Amino acid sequence: MQILKDILANYSAIALSEMDNVSLMNRQDTKYVFSEDKLEAVLQKLSKFYRILEIEGLRQMSYSNIYFDTDDFVFYNNHHRGKLNRYKIRNRQYDDSNLAFCEVKFKSNKSRTQKNRQVIKEMFEEYDEASKEFLNDLSPVHSSKLKAKLFMRFDRITLVHKDWKDRCTIDLNLEASNKKNDFEFKGIVIAEIKQEKFTPQCDFNLVLKSEKIYPQGFSKYCMSLAKVYPELRMNRFKPRMLMLDKILKK
Repeated sequence: MQILKDILANYSAIALSEMDNVSLMNRQDTKYVFSEDKLEAVLQKLSKFYRILEIEGLRQMSYSNIYFDTDDFVFYNNHHRGKLNRYKIRNRQYDDSNLAFCEVKFKSNKSRTQKNRQVIKEMFEEYDEASKEFLNDLSPVHSSKLKAKLFMRFDRITLVHKDWKDRCTIDLNLEASNKKNDFEFKGIVIAEIKQEKFTPQCDFNLVLKSEKIYPQGFSKYCMSLAKVYPELRMNRFKPRMLMLDKILKK
């Protein structure tokens, strides 16, 4: 991975304090999934247009998530059915800084993502009173019905356009677990551009297109759940699963 580190070192840095300019808590997300074999070429081309988030000398950070759902997986099944106006609820920790949040993500029927979050002292599998109040104000499911269903970690590279047009994330080394079953998404990169409105002619999309990488719907949460809970329905996700398996077998 030394080559990757060398490529990232060529980027101009942006500090965390500057990220508020592109916080985009209400946004449109567009995702891309591709083989890690293409990552170096993609990052080399993007360096012309983007700066990289750097925190205490790190340019590739580790994240940990705990996702919550009901015993009958209402959030997962809503996504599987293609239901619009759907939710994800999680705790997220930035492992390198130990900063953690309780988050509620809402995807509207207009493909807009609204994220609300509250600072927490540490990751938890059961909600404390303060988090219950925050969650019950925002979630369609009462906190008493939610349980920790998925544990996830990954590494993330965060890019910000030099002209503040958008923000992008590149996730790799994704691992998922339910404490009984584990799965590693080896060799898979999940990239995402966050914009006020998706623009096909944006620099990020054009660079990935030059590498024959195109936008496609993808949920780390749903794909991870499907891998560690094989009993879940996944017919709707079969094309994505086949695509993943093709990359994993490379």
